[in-house]
Amino acid sequence: MFQLNSIASQVLRLGGTSDAVEAARIRRAVVLVTSQKTLPVSVAVLGAISTANPSAAATCALCVLPCVLWHLLQIVIDSVIVSRWVSEDKARQVSAAPASS
Repeated sequence: MFQLNSIASQVLRLGGTSDAVEAARIRRAVVLVTSQKTLPVSVAVLGAISTANPSAAATCALCVLPCVLWHLLQIVIDSVIVSRWVSEDKARQVSAAPASS
């Protein structure tokens, strides 16, 4: 989902084209926000299952725990990705800066 959102944000030119750096930051934010839908979707699915099958309600309630843990893991992974992006941006700025003599 992350890669699909990334490609879609580039194809749709989210963030505009006037400032490439700012456009990239906006696209990155959109990608992260749109990729964080696992918890609401999984809880909705589990709710539908428990509604359709009341005997599975106790099991579905217990199944929420791995969904929450997976969501937290996604947040940690996203933090690592953002840290990498920041490091790459800083390295790009240093290499683009003119060398003073």
